[in-house]
Amino acid sequence: LPGKRRKARVLNLLKQGISPFKILQDTEGRDPIQYWAVVHYLMDHNHIKEALKVFKWWRNQIDYNAMEQQYIPFIDMLRKARMPIPAQNLFDEMKYE
Repeated sequence: LPGKRRKARVLNLLKQGISPFKILQDTEGRDPIQYWAVVHYLMDHNHIKEALKVFKWWRNQIDYNAMEQQYIPFIDMLRKARMPIPAQNLFDEMKYE
């Protein structure tokens, strides 16, 4: 499916209450479009802890390649939620990965 349709499908599944992990496991964690759709949905709905769990899960995938651009949205989300200590921890983790 093209990117917009995959994203729309993910958003529809999330709205139906399907677990973000179930959605991502169905693609074996290899579809960045679906991953970011899940992450942005969770962030937009202020599900911070769940978004961080999804990020941790993503980082544990076999083909994960650490990049700064993957950390920035999460650090920004924590900053906006006034959670400076977890934001700093994630920043420090990013520096050493």
